[in-house]
Amino acid sequence: MRQIVFWAGAHVFRIGGPPDPGVGFDGSFFWIEAFVLLIISLLATGIWSVLDRRRQNYVTLHNWLRVIVRFRFAALMFAYGMFKLIPSQMPYPNLFELVRPFGHLWQMQVLWSRSRK
Repeated sequence: MRQIVFWAGAHVFRIGGPPDPGVGFDGSFFWIEAFVLLIISLLATGIWSVLDRRRQNYVTLHNWLRVIVRFRFAALMFAYGMFKLIPSQMPYPNLFELVRPFGHLWQMQVLWSRSRK
């Protein structure tokens, strides 16, 4: 997938060099990856629609999709709750962050640092 993203960045978006991963998931690499996944899903949908055009409904597939989405959502909510319960997502700032001038901090450092109350 990485090579496809690099190719799309160079040929479709004309980015010189490899795409920037950025901070978190806000870099050009992840935006190009989302675009590539959108194109792949549109192609797969078109092919599926042409090859299976006689079927009237997908009741069984729909039921399995609902089960998978429910379990995935439950797992995400459980992980989200654990990250909030265990203080690992937003750690307390260390000494270097406390003495750094405010203008030198990234936006994500300001948003994700936790203050002691």
